[in-house]
Amino acid sequence: MITEVRHIVPGDRDWPAFVTMLEAEGLPTEDLADPGQSFFVFQDVTGLAAFGGFVVLGEEGMIRSVVVGPGRKAAGIGSEVAAWLMARLKGEGAKRAWLLTTRAANFFERHGFDRADRAKAPLSIRRTREFTELCADTAVLMTRNLEG
Repeated sequence: MITEVRHIVPGDRDWPAFVTMLEAEGLPTEDLADPGQSFFVFQDVTGLAAFGGFVVLGEEGMIRSVVVGPGRKAAGIGSEVAAWLMARLKGEGAKRAWLLTTRAANFFERHGFDRADRAKAPLSIRRTREFTELCADTAVLMTRNLEG
């Protein structure tokens, strides 16, 4: 169970662990310092449990860099992180959440996301560095309505 969530930026004490965990999972790190993105560390009673983030692009939000620490992947931490990020996106004014994934499509489908045609993504999503450069064309684009 998540007990604390903190916003992190490059230079924070947990930033190196964030980058290391992303690299270990094969997730992109090249654009983490790009403007407009928000990243968070999620802790449980035993310490650092997960990281995740998002960028708000008008009424669209893109979930970024969700990674759960070793030994915690079957503990429900990922579900808590996903729910927290979606609630925060909605609170920031996003009406729809988007993400790109190569290995977690089934996980996000269990959390209400649907696979989407990359060619039909909104321009704001298609213009992100993650979409244009960092995630291969084989990455699955997924979306979920945040309203209602």
